[in-house]
Amino acid sequence: MNSRFPHATLLLGLLLVSTFAAHGYVAEGEKWTVNRTVRMHLSLTGPGHTLSDGFTSWDQSAADALNIWNSHLSHLKFEVDHNSLLPRAQGDADNSVFFSNNVYGDSWGSGVLAVTLIFARDGIMTETDVLFNSADWTWDSYRGALRASMDVHRVALH
Repeated sequence: MNSRFPHATLLLGLLLVSTFAAHGYVAEGEKWTVNRTVRMHLSLTGPGHTLSDGFTSWDQSAADALNIWNSHLSHLKFEVDHNSLLPRAQGDADNSVFFSNNVYGDSWGSGVLAVTLIFARDGIMTETDVLFNSADWTWDSYRGALRASMDVHRVALH
């Protein structure tokens, strides 16, 4: 990985799109401490119209996906900060979720939908930033078969 991310490892990377539903992730050794609430700062701005599944923002769709995760987690819960005004910064101990046309200055790899960058100290996660590729993909929120636009809700669940 680029030296600009010395403490980050890639958890969800290279989510490749093909004619089949491709799911990809790399499970690393870092973990959150148990019985913890993880605050996710959502700043998935837009789209300025109702999404295909009825959500009026990508933040709502991502929050719904996090709530679905919460129903399956016993020692960790996600909490959502909608329309976060936090600056987008790596290594700031805040968990940011946003669209970006690059990965903190680096180009997106071919076919990459989103990445989760993990920052950890002594095997304990201190931050996860989730970046959705807005340079190469059109986004929506919908159910059912894959379409030309990528589904924020589906990617957030995987």
